[in-house]
Amino acid sequence: MEARASEFMFKRLTEVAPVLRDFDVKIGCVRPDDDKVVLDGLADIMEASEPVAQTFRWITPYTTMDGQITEILALSLSQPEFAEDGSHIGYLGVSANISEQKLRERTQKKRLEEARELKRQQDNFVEIASHEMGRLLTV
Repeated sequence: MEARASEFMFKRLTEVAPVLRDFDVKIGCVRPDDDKVVLDGLADIMEASEPVAQTFRWITPYTTMDGQITEILALSLSQPEFAEDGSHIGYLGVSANISEQKLRERTQKKRLEEARELKRQQDNFVEIASHEMGRLLTV
């Protein structure tokens, strides 16, 4: 009974998961400026004996947990699949949505730059105020 349930769950997963079964169709789902990245990655996968990681963007927009609309950034790990006779039969891979993580990284970087700018302005103010106070005391 457990085996049937497990088999059913696996079958259901393969029906709904974004798998690159028909690569020519799926390449149309990748942003056009990332097509070369994906195709070059496939060439690397064919030459590598280990899985190859690549990052690319899907065309479909993504809505974050806080309601922002952004692009879907995917981190993909893939390797070629070969038959027993050594012929290439396809690719085996997994893709993860890293959009939220990248958005948080951009937000953190922006806040860090803003903090540095505020610190610079504060230092300039203190320097000017010190200079002016010193001038007033020497007059």
